[in-house]
Amino acid sequence: MTSNTTTTMPRARNAAPKLAGIEGLRGVAALSVLVYHVQRGLNPSSRANVFFHDLTYLSHGVTLFFVLSGFLLYRPFAAALLGQMPHPDLRRYFVSRFLRIFPAYLVVLWATSIALRTAFLPRNSNGAAQQAGALSWPDLLMASTLAQGATPRSIRSGLEVAWTLGVELSFYILLPAAVWLAAIIGQRCRGRLPAALIPPCLFLALGLTGKLWLLITQMGLTGSERVNLEWGANWGAVAARSILIHADLFAYGMLAALALHLAHAHAPRFFDRPMIRVSLQAIVLAVTAGLVIGLITGPFTSSVVAIAAAALLLLTATASGQSLLHGITNAPVLRWCGIVSFSVYLWHLPVIRWLHNRGWVFPDTYWGLLTNIALILSLTLLLAAATYYAIEAPALRMKDRHRDARRPRRS
Repeated sequence: MTSNTTTTMPRARNAAPKLAGIEGLRGVAALSVLVYHVQRGLNPSSRANVFFHDLTYLSHGVTLFFVLSGFLLYRPFAAALLGQMPHPDLRRYFVSRFLRIFPAYLVVLWATSIALRTAFLPRNSNGAAQQAGALSWPDLLMASTLAQGATPRSIRSGLEVAWTLGVELSFYILLPAAVWLAAIIGQRCRGRLPAALIPPCLFLALGLTGKLWLLITQMGLTGSERVNLEWGANWGAVAARSILIHADLFAYGMLAALALHLAHAHAPRFFDRPMIRVSLQAIVLAVTAGLVIGLITGPFTSSVVAIAAAALLLLTATASGQSLLHGITNAPVLRWCGIVSFSVYLWHLPVIRWLHNRGWVFPDTYWGLLTNIALILSLTLLLAAATYYAIEAPALRMKDRHRDARRPRRS
């Protein structure tokens, strides 16, 4: 960094503060997806019960994960575009992203296929029966690179939830490119805020366009045909499980990050204002009510939920230490679940399938649902803790060592 750049860089106090409650939200997202899959896979009849029907909406834990990724990853880039911090080192960025995903993912994938033999096998046609077992070596190697989502036959093979990791990986790659474009435009237009708005607007436009395409494509289709279009072995499903449809979910988190940076720089107590907090709470409650009573449906459902997730994220990140929300999201158990949430996300479906194949699950009753949740959660947390402390934590320390090695020494 040149001396001229150093003299024009804003003071460190302009950098955004470390946020509380984020790990708790990660924990909420992971546990939500786990409960959803337990109900869907082991206790589907419980959906007919008024008390358990709404558990189906816990699938939007994935939406919360995408919003959190957009928020957390765009924060340093937004600060740089706003002139509050230097631009992040891209080599460190990509190394960090690789170490965050692949070590734990590869361990769980290979263990699921080779040891547990409960990997999701490729399908050659729509409507083909779901089968689990050991992947062939070519399919295992394809899944190891997260390339399985690129073809209709292999989509969702290996770890079924890995399609979301493919979406995340696409976001990791596209984000620096969008920021680079925004930086160029910002230099020519001499506007920091418009430049910082460009990346989230690009992802917003991409995702909403993709959802509009999905909506048009689904017109006239029956319910089963819609399911096949989004989840079958066809090119429509390849698009539906890609960044093309889900890009806007990251954008809402990115906009939340930008709003938080602007508030910190120009109005530090903006999110403490009662009217702002009530408005954000109203968004969360309105979307929740809309889901429960069935007013929010269709391809844009995840977009509406993502807006509520971004509002919840802002409420959580700016909650006072005495608030109920702060107490919940910073509870030690929920924070720990957030720390191991990635391994929880990877392990829970292999655990469900392995137990189900052996008949070691409880019946499809209401009490069976509750006991299955307790059983799956206990085993998944044990495996997640082992994976985190043995694989993820050392990988994260490697990331920190890489950062420290590239940090210039002071004379």
